[in-house]
Amino acid sequence: MKDNMTRLARLGAIQEKRQALAVLEVQIDRLAKDLSLAVFMDSGVESIDITAARIHFAELCSKVDKYNNLKAEIKRLENV
Repeated sequence: MKDNMTRLARLGAIQEKRQALAVLEVQIDRLAKDLSLAVFMDSGVESIDITAARIHFAELCSKVDKYNNLKAEIKRLENV
């Protein structure tokens, strides 16, 4: 009985982390688009918003780190 409860808790944790991954994927996609808009404007180098680009890049890096950590946690939970 206890093994079954532990298994169910682990499966619930995996499902919760997969949902968090889906949210992060959307956020990462949006940040990548925002970064692209900040850097690759049609007006040339003068139009690059370097402050916005730095902010978007830092946020993007943070979200990708979280994504990779969640993927590793899921893999660890699946292999228990």
